[in-house]
Amino acid sequence: MTCLGSPRQVRLYSRSHSSEIVLEISLISQSQKSQQMTQGLSRDAILAAHRASNVSRIRDNTVCDKSYISEYNCYCLWVAEQPELHTSEAPFITRTNVDHYFTRVISRRLGVRNTVRRCVSALQWYASHREHIGEDPAFVVASPDIEEAMRAQKTLMMSAGGASSNGSDPHKGLKDILPLSEKLLIMKYIYRSRNDWGPASVNFSWGQNSAVRGASNRKLKLRDLNISFGFGPEDTGPLARALLLVLRKGNIHKDRHETDDQVCAWRHKHYELCSVFSTAMYVSLVCPRILL
Repeated sequence: MTCLGSPRQVRLYSRSHSSEIVLEISLISQSQKSQQMTQGLSRDAILAAHRASNVSRIRDNTVCDKSYISEYNCYCLWVAEQPELHTSEAPFITRTNVDHYFTRVISRRLGVRNTVRRCVSALQWYASHREHIGEDPAFVVASPDIEEAMRAQKTLMMSAGGASSNGSDPHKGLKDILPLSEKLLIMKYIYRSRNDWGPASVNFSWGQNSAVRGASNRKLKLRDLNISFGFGPEDTGPLARALLLVLRKGNIHKDRHETDDQVCAWRHKHYELCSVFSTAMYVSLVCPRILL
């Protein structure tokens, strides 16, 4: 290995240790920036400068679920429209504002408990990663007013029929409440009359048979298909193979996977509701267009 020039202008001629060298150079560069940032400052000023750097790193390099973004935007818009709250710009997340929002808005929102609880999680994420980073004591969204609002919301939901009535639970879509005859009618219409609805049939069948989230279905690509042995209903022979979907790790899916996961489903006794059939139909229509 030969190194030429300063740490910032190093040219490296090595293949086996390139990744380790790049990391070492990155650490040297960060150390130099840190020294320049704190040169000539007092002890307290140095600590404050590094705290500000950490806050900036957290704010600029963290991402959250899209549902959190939507809830936070709704919250900020509502707060800004309330003249008595006197909040036209950030920080929007304050003890008074949050208590008002839950007491006046969330307590009157229809939805199952887990969905409504995500409102707390969304605002807590934004408090910890955007508006109140590193504060001591840390801002906590939960409060007695919020718990009372959640109990009132639960009571409202039960008086409206709870999650047992059709369509009341957002986690139970059409695939959960439709009878089999209606499901077959929908899928037959798609296969016979609407070739341009291919993604809808794939989304419906995989969600029905493997509980793959709709958001994940819509982000899957052809490269995420995998045909593998060992997952079929038989140990050997044609039925030993199974079609799997690869759910990539990272921020692609709503569920944050730390590793690549795979999910599969066996053939359905009704071909119209079969995930393998719908995927094969869609690929047979899409692949020729891609090749052309």
